[in-house]
Amino acid sequence: MEFLVLNWQRLVDLTLDLSLMVKESGYRPDSIIAILRGGYIVGKLVSDFLGIDDLAVLGLVSYGTKIGQGEEPVVTYPIIRDLRGKSVLVVDDVADTGKTLATARDLTRFYGAREVRVATLYVKPWSRVKPDYYVGVTDKWVLFPWEVGEVVRNQAQGSDPESVIRNLRLSEYFGNDFVTKLARLLH
Repeated sequence: MEFLVLNWQRLVDLTLDLSLMVKESGYRPDSIIAILRGGYIVGKLVSDFLGIDDLAVLGLVSYGTKIGQGEEPVVTYPIIRDLRGKSVLVVDDVADTGKTLATARDLTRFYGAREVRVATLYVKPWSRVKPDYYVGVTDKWVLFPWEVGEVVRNQAQGSDPESVIRNLRLSEYFGNDFVTKLARLLH
């Protein structure tokens, strides 16, 4: 599996680019719905950059044995916001299969949104939903800074986490101090 590793600075830069795309398109959403978990930080940054204070979350989980093989997404945290008549921007980190985005878009419409657009940082070539706004297309696993520990643990699966850290070249993205502390945490 190939990884596209993002550090915090790169994440902020990409999110700024995404926010510029939304602004330059002329779309001015009333509300932003950030999809938990990966889309929350991106959604918060977009709301800050665009000056949109109405930020809500939607929790969706697909259960399955393999990535992308889960069933249709299940709501784990509903939208707690009156969206009737509003224009809404749904934000997530990646459009992978597209199931989560399709469900989020449909639920947002169900809650009465007048217009719904979707924004992600990346989209996979096989996604069944193409976001209205995205910064890049990749077939790699995008490793976000908020999931480094999770990915290293999953990749290590009983082996030495330090070898996974080296293979991912995490020190190049996060620095030696971070990598040293992460290795201590994962032992």
